[in-house]
Amino acid sequence: MYKKRDDVDFDMVKKAAWENLNKMRNPLVKLGKVLEIYTLKFTTDYNSALLLSSALQHQMYKKVWRDYLFAIPFSTTLIVARYQPEYIKIMESLIMADKDPNKVSEKVYQYKSGKFDIVDEGY
Repeated sequence: MYKKRDDVDFDMVKKAAWENLNKMRNPLVKLGKVLEIYTLKFTTDYNSALLLSSALQHQMYKKVWRDYLFAIPFSTTLIVARYQPEYIKIMESLIMADKDPNKVSEKVYQYKSGKFDIVDEGY
């Protein structure tokens, strides 16, 4: 029996995937006029993955600085805010408001000093 073997260079595939992710452009827009809470302007199945892109990281640093909150309730949704304790409850409310049964996470996360953590219930 003949077996065909594909020679796949996974490093090359990974590099191409990162390049494609970093080419995607989706601006962060404010959810309202008063709060400094943002989401991505366009809905795509890749929105949650964009958190890893250097282009989106640059946008986030400009708008919410380097200590920020974020939530990924669905693959199509990313919510970002500058770290302010009062934004945690607001973000939790936004997560629960959408009744889509395909939730990715109901948690709010914090990025600080190069680390991602779940926001502690006690804040």
